[in-house]
Amino acid sequence: CNPRLAGPDTVVCCTYDNWFACTPFSELNMSRPESWCPDYVQYTAGFNKMHLSSLMRFRLGSHDLRVATGRWERVDNLSLPRPQRLCTRCTANQVEDEFHVVFECDAYVKVRERFWKLFVDFGGWDSSGNIVHPGGRSLAGFMQQRQSRVAAFIHYCFLVRNDPEMVINFLPVESSASETEYS
Repeated sequence: CNPRLAGPDTVVCCTYDNWFACTPFSELNMSRPESWCPDYVQYTAGFNKMHLSSLMRFRLGSHDLRVATGRWERVDNLSLPRPQRLCTRCTANQVEDEFHVVFECDAYVKVRERFWKLFVDFGGWDSSGNIVHPGGRSLAGFMQQRQSRVAAFIHYCFLVRNDPEMVINFLPVESSASETEYS
């Protein structure tokens, strides 16, 4: 199921299953409910609280990406159709969803460059669009990497989304200390 093509009645489950679930719902062990709680929820001690908040908002769809805010925009008394919830940060003419932010949108190139190690398994920060597809499990794989790094990446994407000039002020400068923490 491709979340970008799913109907309104299945899009939420399809998005979670393909983009965020550690294990697809159909593969969960129903006799062991304790296994349903993913590591990213259980092991967050010591995380930067702002980074963790951004990560949780991203995973839960509680953010201000157009894919979410379009639900409240009205066209003929109906919510804005999902295909019309386009990104206003770039010219790709794509729905501004979680996949677009992580892998496609040009507005986050500098953030991807800074967190380049997160993109090694996906073709590199500057060419990931060539091997990842929104219908696959690439985003789920991305989200299962070291959570403190993913949380920092998402947090900086949100900062840049709200103020593109912040990319210069907030991204850590290359050094051995910041390299260890963020890359």
